Amino acid sequence: MGAGLGFKDFVTGEVLTANDVDGYLMQGVWVFANAAARTAAVTSPQEGNFSFLKDTNSTEYYSGSAWVSVAGGGGWTLLTSGTLSGASTTTASFSTSYTDLRVYILNFLPATDNAEFMMRFNGDSGANRHFGASNSPQLNQPFAQTSVNMATGNDNSVNTGIIIIDIPSYSNTTTWKIANSRNATVNATTTANVNIENRIGAYNQTTAISTLQFLPSTGNFTSGTYLVYGA
Repeated sequence: MGAGLGFKDFVTGEVLTANDVDGYLMQGVWVFANAAARTAAVTSPQEGNFSFLKDTNSTEYYSGSAWVSVAGGGGWTLLTSGTLSGASTTTASFSTSYTDLRVYILNFLPATDNAEFMMRFNGDSGANRHFGASNSPQLNQPFAQTSVNMATGNDNSVNTGIIIIDIPSYSNTTTWKIANSRNATVNATTTANVNIENRIGAYNQTTAISTLQFLPSTGNFTSGTYLVYGA
């Protein structure tokens, strides 16, 4: 499908060419079930093409290098999602054409008591992070933690919870990346205790972030899902 040709005022009796049909009559908003269906149908999108995705109810345009949400005021576009499993889970590569990332981790549950949630940028296990008031670099520090046992079957096991991690300017290649996380967990007890915690840290690399790796500090994931949005 070629790029749209804009507007044309057709006259009575004019013969439509194939180029006219492609360039003028087929340049509305295309509707697809999801991004995968769009990719399969439109193998060579052109700058200015528009589409609507039914699974996320989002309208996007092709910028010339990526599909970008048309939502104003920092609208979020789902870039990738999946299930947490095994010793670690790595996202599929996502676009670096947005400005900010927001990551949701839902119902994180490790198999080992008191295991903390950790995240690596681009699978990098050696870069340093700074957290809280600490002035010394630390390797692979958790982005969220809880003070209760989290293993399935424990009286204080987490019943539900959410971790939200914001990574502004994730695609820049000139400065360190800052990540701010906050998490809340509800314990499966009669008192329904809620733990809320915030952490902020810096990733001392200047490469754009195109994948994220999630892992518990020890053991494996029992359950959980992740959603990564860009804006």
